[in-house]
Amino acid sequence: MGWFIIGLPQGIMMYVPAILLFQVLPKESWVGYLNAFFLCLSIVSSYILSIKGSETSTKTYLSISAWGFVCSSVFLLLDISLWTVIVFMCVSSLFKPLQANSYTAHYYQLIGGMPLKENFRIESIVIRESVINIGRAAGVLLFMLTAGQIDHVWLPWIIVFVMLMQVGIRPLIHKSI
Repeated sequence: MGWFIIGLPQGIMMYVPAILLFQVLPKESWVGYLNAFFLCLSIVSSYILSIKGSETSTKTYLSISAWGFVCSSVFLLLDISLWTVIVFMCVSSLFKPLQANSYTAHYYQLIGGMPLKENFRIESIVIRESVINIGRAAGVLLFMLTAGQIDHVWLPWIIVFVMLMQVGIRPLIHKSI
């Protein structure tokens, strides 16, 4: 279920950042420049996590990232302007690796504790990727079906709701960790 919850916003977020950036930027080239900048933020965040991260803090990291996503999306409720979109994208880019890497590390810890251990690794990766992709496809489908009916006012509320769903990942963590 956690992988589906991670995949659903990823599907929606395939389109929303570009749409938001196109709405607030005068030049199309700036969309590409800012996307490259946001990618750099994710790389830096992932690097810092690889140095400072701890396997025992999985639940904490998932809570921090979920609430970080929610807080970043709340800025869009104020207004969809250049600064709110950039804040949303920067904060989201910083928390995305924290969530994904923490949940993946937890998943591999669970596999290591199973009776079949590494013999189940390939199957578990296939299952994980399938569920994430089902979540992404559901997000894309949901966005495509409602995009024409969503006006400018409802888009930030939908983003906040989708980001708030990620708070539900922490309770899904296995109790032994």
